[in-house]
Amino acid sequence: MHYRNLGRSGLRLSVAGLGSWLTIGHHVPDDLAAEQIALCFDRGVNWIDTADAYNRGGAEEALGRLLQGRRRQDYILATKRPTVG
Repeated sequence: MHYRNLGRSGLRLSVAGLGSWLTIGHHVPDDLAAEQIALCFDRGVNWIDTADAYNRGGAEEALGRLLQGRRRQDYILATKRPTVG
């Protein structure tokens, strides 16, 4: 896996990440999502993209369950909120 630094933040992100829109917490059951997450981490992926709008918060809730037991410093969880107005 190749990695890039995120500006001067000190974060080192894999060039590939795992997206959770329409998958985790929605169309993909937790057991399969857990396998996908494990496979990504095994391959060197270290960041996951999510948002509170993905399945009305379902993606974030599922990721909260699925990431339990993993060391927080081992991954980057990128979440966002839509801009209103």
